[in-house]
Amino acid sequence: MKKIKKLLFLSAIFVVIVLLYFGYLQSRPIKIDLLKFDQNPDQRSFPFPWENSANPHLTELRTRYNLEEIISNSRSDLERVEKMCHWVHGLWKHNSRNKPEKSDPISIIEEAKIGKRFRCVEYSIVLSACLNSIGIPARVITLMTKDVETRKSGAAHVVVEAYLRDIKK
Repeated sequence: MKKIKKLLFLSAIFVVIVLLYFGYLQSRPIKIDLLKFDQNPDQRSFPFPWENSANPHLTELRTRYNLEEIISNSRSDLERVEKMCHWVHGLWKHNSRNKPEKSDPISIIEEAKIGKRFRCVEYSIVLSACLNSIGIPARVITLMTKDVETRKSGAAHVVVEAYLRDIKK
């Protein structure tokens, strides 16, 4: 529970830093709509698709970049995710206008090695593949604002969702 609270706290700090970096907290007031949750949640089961770590592309990713070395000495899935997030974050600096020539994780990393910078989409593609390659089920998801159809920019953000088996979440 303590690790989850720590992760939530670090996530909140990250969001504030991103907002400050892009000037959202300085130049205009932010209108926040409170989330309303359904009191009768849907009881259906939805699949959580992800790539198996035995996939040849994931095996190549894991071995080429020594991903098992990065997570060595980790005691939990959360710690493995934290280490992998840190590694991926350090591969390049964010640039919301650049797109890679190819959208597979290895190509993105190789382009980053020669100085290219990419968007949240590419961070998510690489992180999701890295997590899958070390056996942590993960997938890329896109979050959109409610005015996505009419907003000129900044209407979406791409993130990774992972399942931590050791805490069953």
